[in-house]
Amino acid sequence: MDFLAPFYEYIYTIVCFIAMKNALKSPSSLLPPFTSINTHRQSAMITGICICLFLGLRPVARNFGDTLGYSELYNVIYGQIFTFDPSAENLLFDNLLFFCASIRLSEHSFYLLMSIIYFSCIGIACRKIFADNSHIGFMVYLLGFSTYSYAINGFKAGAAAAIFLVALAYKDKLWLTIPLALISNGFHHSMTVVVYAYIISYFVKKTKWYFYGWLFCLFIAATHIGFFQSLFASYADESGASYLLAEGDVLHITGFRLDFILYSAAPVVIGYYILFKYRLRDSMYELWLRMYLLTNGVWLLCMYASFTNRIAYLSWFMLPIVTIYPFYAMKGVPNRLQVGNKVAMYHAYFTLFMVFVYYGFMSII
Repeated sequence: MDFLAPFYEYIYTIVCFIAMKNALKSPSSLLPPFTSINTHRQSAMITGICICLFLGLRPVARNFGDTLGYSELYNVIYGQIFTFDPSAENLLFDNLLFFCASIRLSEHSFYLLMSIIYFSCIGIACRKIFADNSHIGFMVYLLGFSTYSYAINGFKAGAAAAIFLVALAYKDKLWLTIPLALISNGFHHSMTVVVYAYIISYFVKKTKWYFYGWLFCLFIAATHIGFFQSLFASYADESGASYLLAEGDVLHITGFRLDFILYSAAPVVIGYYILFKYRLRDSMYELWLRMYLLTNGVWLLCMYASFTNRIAYLSWFMLPIVTIYPFYAMKGVPNRLQVGNKVAMYHAYFTLFMVFVYYGFMSII
């Protein structure tokens, strides 16, 4: 399978696009009489399982970024006696990795386990959030701009974010949300930012303030004021500070990322129309939107960092759901399903453009 390594992202994107197109034909309220929604859920589940196996059992190749580094570490500690390390940087993930290596679980089985955690948590969250349209929500999420990358390269952060999705989906059950949020943070310490955003958004419910804050952050980014980036670096740990202060190179594009801003702005524009033009209210949606505006604002303040995509992911992991939630989980939006299908397609087109044109062209030159 090594010869397929350079084409994995292309294969993944094409398969998910075809599956999403099929899912968009069948919103629950538009199904023909006597057609069961379970058929479409099963189709989405089968697609998810195939994707999970395809990515989880990937070969160890340089095309998969951090996979190489983790494989080297895994082989070093393979078969060693496991001792729980309470001082590990990522308490749960690091100890899980050492435990799996200690019981001689193959590295491919470990990657498959991480893939199962990632995609199953996304599926559980979509099932809770979108109910009968969960198959659409899941397929749209699979085509998120960062979904593939954080199943392969940053899979530790991806698993942490996926677990947090479930925590958010069950926000009405704090006895479940709080442990899941802590588990998420135990998988990757960057989720501390998201946990803080959740706490702030849960108690400070004036959504309009978050819109003003996001616009302020956009202004700071446009004027290239680096004060906040340096401020955050002074409070971050060594790893976080290195992301914020490292200089760019050929592999990490820096500067004013208009492409990322346009992508990030979609939920903001949709949220404005839903809340202030149509004056619709939904506690789940507003919590997610407040969190998104807050965490994406943090990215805007740090846009010029070398690893800007890793900071952006702290909001982008919510983006597919925040973008389509009003159309597939709320009532009262005019022509919501038809508009939702168009929004889902535009969201997919952005990913297709970035994968096949933008980054595809960069790899050629």
